[in-house]
Parts: sequence; structure tokens; C-alpha cells
Amino acid sequence: MLIRSKTIAALGAGAAGLLLFLAGAHGGACAPMAPKLLTNIATEIAAREAPANSRDLEGEEIMIGARPVALVRGEAQWDRAALLIEESLAKVLEAVRNSPDVVASGNPIVLFIGADDTGFRYEAMAPIVRAPEGKTRLADGVELGLSPAGKALRFHHRGDYGDIDGTYEAINERLEQKGLEAPDRFVEEYLTDPMRLEDAATQVDIYVLLK
Repeated sequence: MLIRSKTIAALGAGAAGLLLFLAGAHGGACAPMAPKLLTNIATEIAAREAPANSRDLEGEEIMIGARPVALVRGEAQWDRAALLIEESLAKVLEAVRNSPDVVASGNPIVLFIGADDTGFRYEAMAPIVRAPEGKTRLADGVELGLSPAGKALRFHHRGDYGDIDGTYEAINERLEQKGLEAPDRFVEEYLTDPMRLEDAATQVDIYVLLK
């Protein structure tokens, strides 16, 4: 899981970002680490069935808007990436659930930033309807902020998360074919349970944030 340091380093000129709670791309239940992907990107996607290990690598160009999120920032080395991200998402989701004035709105997402061969920085996010007035934090150090915004290419990974390296390699090839400059960050939206990423039914949407 998340064993793709070389691919990420190739994707970003020295950096990469995982958007974890892609706030809003697929409204509804918190699925693996990601959002209603920052825009109201159709709730049908969460319900869409796809064969295991299938990929949509054409890259749909979309505009994503900033959405309010609860988030945790962190750094990780690749050998501990999956564990730390799962822990961070669990922490954010629990803080949202335990805050009576905060309402969840979308799938969890993770933003990956500054990735290289050894590690990366990340922001694990849970989209919310709105931030409580006057608050900048929730319990346990969870911050309130906004999800990333801007032009992006959306790709789909379906199947065991352990196979996602191959999807990123294909995405990198697709970017080269399009003559696009490699981005320094990207987001993953988890449409299924982020705590069960080894499941063959795992669904992850990947948003490559364009410069």
C-alpha cells in the first residue's frame, strides 16, 4: 500500500500530493481516505460498479472548487505511509463525528505534497458542510481549512490498493502523451472504506492538480 515513491517522484518534479478526503467528488458516506472531491462531482460514481483492478486512464479534465474540511497534516516515509495515513484519517473522522456543530459532507481525501524517493508530506481531510463560526480547530489537534481547488485531471483506480503503483505509472505516461508538465501535488479520494484498501472492490479516484 502506498509503495510508489518512484512513481510519485516521477509524477511531480520532486513533489507530489495526495488529496485525501477529496471533499465532495462523490457525496455521501466517508469512504477510504478522500472527498466529495472538492466539487459536487456526481454522487453516482460512488455507486458505480467496476471490475477489480480496472482503470480509467484517459484523464477527465475538471475544475474543482475549494470546500471546507477538517484536516490533519503530517509527514511519512514510504515504508510507513499507509499506516500513518489510515491513522490520520481515522483521527479526522472521529473528530468530525464527535463535534455536534460539524456535519460531514463527502468522501475522505488525502493530498500528497513534496514527495521524493524517501517520503512525502500529506494532508488527510474530511469534507464538512461548513466550519463552525469562530472555530479554527476541532478536538485532538484537528484543523479546519479548505480543500485544494483548480484545474485537475481525474483518473480512476479500481481494485486492490496494493496495485495502485501501476495506475500511477500509466497516469505519468498519459501526462507525457498530453505534453503536460508534471504536477507537484495530487489527491486521492476514497470512494470505499479507506480502512479496507486491500479489498478487491476498492475504488479510488485520483486527481492530478495541473499547474
